[in-house]
Amino acid sequence: MNELIQPQLDDLQKKERILQQEQAVVARERHSISEQSFELEAKKRQLQQRLESNDVDTQRLREELKRREAESLRLRSETKHLEQRIHEEKAARVAEKAELVRQLRSQPPASVDEETWQYQNDEGDWVSYSSRSNDELMGALKEGKKSIILTIDQKGYEVDFTLMKQMNQRTEKRRSIRLFFGLPNHWGMTDEDALKLLKGEVQDAQEASDASVSMGTVLTTISEGTRMAMRAPFKKFVRKVQDLNWLSELESLLNSSALRHDQSRCHCPHGDSKYRLLEAYQVRNLYLWRRYQRFVRNLGDKQNQHGIVPEEIQPPVCEALTNFAEGLQVDLPCNERLLFHGTMKFGYAKAIAVEGFDNRIARQGLYGKGTYFASQTCKSAQYATKRGRAEKASHRMPGTMLVARVALGDPYYTEGKYNESRPPTKNSHPVDDSDDERTVLCDSLIARPGIQAGQHPQAHMEFVTFAPEQAYPEFILRFVEED
Repeated sequence: MNELIQPQLDDLQKKERILQQEQAVVARERHSISEQSFELEAKKRQLQQRLESNDVDTQRLREELKRREAESLRLRSETKHLEQRIHEEKAARVAEKAELVRQLRSQPPASVDEETWQYQNDEGDWVSYSSRSNDELMGALKEGKKSIILTIDQKGYEVDFTLMKQMNQRTEKRRSIRLFFGLPNHWGMTDEDALKLLKGEVQDAQEASDASVSMGTVLTTISEGTRMAMRAPFKKFVRKVQDLNWLSELESLLNSSALRHDQSRCHCPHGDSKYRLLEAYQVRNLYLWRRYQRFVRNLGDKQNQHGIVPEEIQPPVCEALTNFAEGLQVDLPCNERLLFHGTMKFGYAKAIAVEGFDNRIARQGLYGKGTYFASQTCKSAQYATKRGRAEKASHRMPGTMLVARVALGDPYYTEGKYNESRPPTKNSHPVDDSDDERTVLCDSLIARPGIQAGQHPQAHMEFVTFAPEQAYPEFILRFVEED
């Protein structure tokens, strides 16, 4: 019996061992699966954390992008606003300049076209006589009368040219009178001095004789008072500068103006020179001054008529010339400038002092048949002696240069050679909607450095005028150059 059961028991034990082994394998697999499941959970958590982090970064980036888009919109809006402000301010500056020019043109000029008789009122102010009374007074002075009876508003007044008094014939009240010339301040000539010249009371007959002028030199109609002065042999057109401060300032002007507007020097033969002033003469020609002032006023009338705002002078004239011009009360806002003009003979400068510049006898140049000026000493020095293009001015051959007041008005900036005897034209802006754009002559021509007109690029800034009355000679300078 036991022999039959024992094999079965062994078989069962064997199967039990196999089952235990299989259970151990299953347990190990379960453990491995559990570990893998744990790792998967950990990875899942990591992925979820990364996804959450990415979501946060994505949200942050979206918010940053929105912020930058808003900032870009704000900047574009501010840029547009600033551009609008700049446009408005530029338009306002143009309008302000136009209004300033209009006001300057509408103001009474610093000097008058003709001599004007005036009397002093009870407040101490000088009041001009009427045009008719002024003509009567000037006529009596011309005839050499000592006094004259004027009738003003049915009242009689005796005017005494010796005492320079006006007396009411009924009340016998006396007032001071004067002949107002409107002379430039820097001439240092009073109205009394000018009147003495008209009346023949000159102390130095020799100087007056040296400065006399023939009536054949008169080119246009002038006032009777000025005509009398020019007939007199004692009329002084030029005065030698003796004041050391003036001489020092003029010599400094020659040297400082050798520089360009940016303080650089050019490489022309006269660019490295040191200018030594030998002598200087101040021109005090009332006829030429009147003629120039009339041109300036007519220039302003033309600009007002056509609505022209003169274009700015660019590049600007050097600082030395600008500062010197301010001292002479040059009208810089209206494009009046002090400039240089070289002439090879002192006699030519004397003729200019008497008769003025005259482009009608000028030779054809690169920029038309006009009168040429420069803002640099070294350029004008090229024409200040017979051989100025190649040699420097010396004691053997001194240079002659004029400092001139020039009314440039609305300039034309040429880009090349110009062959005409009058300035070019440009379109003027209409004053209002009812006006059509019209073509008008410019007032001068400017050649800026760098343009190509001849064989070489333009090295200096040159200014060309086309009317004899467009410039007034202020000073004649005689100089030498030192290395």
